[in-house]
Amino acid sequence: MKIQTKMLLTFAVLTAIPLFSALCAESTGKSLEITVSIGNGDNDNPMMVLWLEDVNGEFIQTLHMFSKRKIHYDKLKGWEPESKKKESPADVDAVSGATVGWNQSSTISIPAQIGLINLLSGKYVLRIESRTHFGENYRSLKIPLPEDYTGSVFENVGSIKSLSINKVKAN
Repeated sequence: MKIQTKMLLTFAVLTAIPLFSALCAESTGKSLEITVSIGNGDNDNPMMVLWLEDVNGEFIQTLHMFSKRKIHYDKLKGWEPESKKKESPADVDAVSGATVGWNQSSTISIPAQIGLINLLSGKYVLRIESRTHFGENYRSLKIPLPEDYTGSVFENVGSIKSLSINKVKAN
């Protein structure tokens, strides 16, 4: 009986490995290219954060901070309390980039496969929050990522003049 159990277990593992590899390989080499353009403004440049949630609104992880000024992270009222529960400051620092200034654009690339998370599996939502100094906090932008997602464009969301997301397959 032990031999049959070992053979069955071996068969199950050998069958599961190619299946798991195939699921992960589907998004390997794909990424989401995100371009953010900021409109006119004055005072300090706007802060922005991009994070991932599941379709139930549960915070998964921060994907990119468009600011290196940690002192103001707590002003992002949608992202900050959720991030604080699951991420360390070092995790957030690892995804921080330069602040996008007024009348400027920035393009970043996010891999479609992050560890075991396939962003394009239909189970995730991108969230973007922006805030200006002495200004309003815009945290309602939610971008569902269905399995057949090819991209989206958003305009005039807070200090964001335009935001475009394109699915890109690496060469």
